[in-house]
Amino acid sequence: MAAAPVTELVDFALPPSADLDTAFPAACATLTQQPGCRAARYSRHHEDASKLTLFIDWDSVSAHETFCANTAVYSPFYASLAPLSTTAPSPYHVALDPPAQGGVLDVAPAVEVLHVHFPADYSSEQERATVKTIREFFAISQKAAGKEEGTDLLVGAPTLGWAVEEREFKGEKARVLVVMIGWKSVEAHMQYRDTEAFRESIGMIRGLEGLKGMGLYHVACAKA
Repeated sequence: MAAAPVTELVDFALPPSADLDTAFPAACATLTQQPGCRAARYSRHHEDASKLTLFIDWDSVSAHETFCANTAVYSPFYASLAPLSTTAPSPYHVALDPPAQGGVLDVAPAVEVLHVHFPADYSSEQERATVKTIREFFAISQKAAGKEEGTDLLVGAPTLGWAVEEREFKGEKARVLVVMIGWKSVEAHMQYRDTEAFRESIGMIRGLEGLKGMGLYHVACAKA
């Protein structure tokens, strides 16, 4: 079976002197020249401009590992990015379905990025049930906030996927599901949150078995 494409997420805590106009476009240019890299893009967080996430699509986790092992290229690449975060970046990979390339990160003016945290020992059966519920939630939002109801607030198809690595949440290891939904604007998302359809359906998410907590931010990616 062929390895599945993954999206690497790298979070940066930007110092005031960070040069986004030069450093990150150059980093994305380097990345997209590497074998197995499908796309690279980045964005500050709408909610906190001192935070930025780099989204990199790879053919597989091993393709990213091959890049990291190529010290002649990776070492100067890493050195160029290290001063751009006040904390050590902790990259992780997400197997998004549908894959990110050409999806909401590339086409939506605003993307809601939701991290949903569960116990580290979350079972495969629980994972499948959770994905099923969230896809049902997608269907409700696509009907209520899409063209069918005339509001037309959404852009592109929502995507979701489990992080390959365990992540830390409130001091504990956690299994993380990453959800991305494209909107015409952050305001369009807020408009939908103020509808009866959202108020009636959000309980599907808040009631997920084993839910430990959620985190949300919005991005508007620049693509190399």
